[in-house]
Amino acid sequence: MVASRSDYYMLNHIARLVNEGFFAEGDRIRGVPVTIGGSPYVPPLPNELDVKDRIKEIACEDDDSINIAIKLCLYCMKTQIFLDGNKRASVIFANHYLISHGGGFLVIPEKKVSKFKQLLVKYYEGEDIAVIAAFMKERC
Repeated sequence: MVASRSDYYMLNHIARLVNEGFFAEGDRIRGVPVTIGGSPYVPPLPNELDVKDRIKEIACEDDDSINIAIKLCLYCMKTQIFLDGNKRASVIFANHYLISHGGGFLVIPEKKVSKFKQLLVKYYEGEDIAVIAAFMKERC
C-alpha cells in the first residue's frame, strides 16, 4: 500500500477501514449536511470531482512533503468528506503520504489534542491555515 499513490482512492480505502464495523459504506462520500461540535461551521456538501481535483492539486504542489501532508490532512478534515471518521482517516492519509515520500509520522500527542482541536475549530471558521500548520509542524 505504501507504493500506492496518496490520492482520493487511497483516502476512500482508509476511510472504509476506519469506519469498518461502525456502518456500511464508510468510504462513501457524504451526501447529507453535518455539523461540527463546538463550532458554527457547516461544511458544504463535498463534490467528488472537486475533492479528487483538490487532493491531486495539493499532492502535486512544489513544497516539502511535511507541508503537503499537513495540507492534505487539514483539507480532508475541513471538507468532512465522509459521514464519520474524517479526522482519523485524514491523519492516516497524511501519514501514507509522508511514508511514501520518505518522511516520518504525523502524530497528535495526547497532551496536545485539546490545543489541536481549538486550532482546528478556528481553522474551520476561517483562520489562516498557517497557524494550525505551524502547530502541527512543531508539535505533531
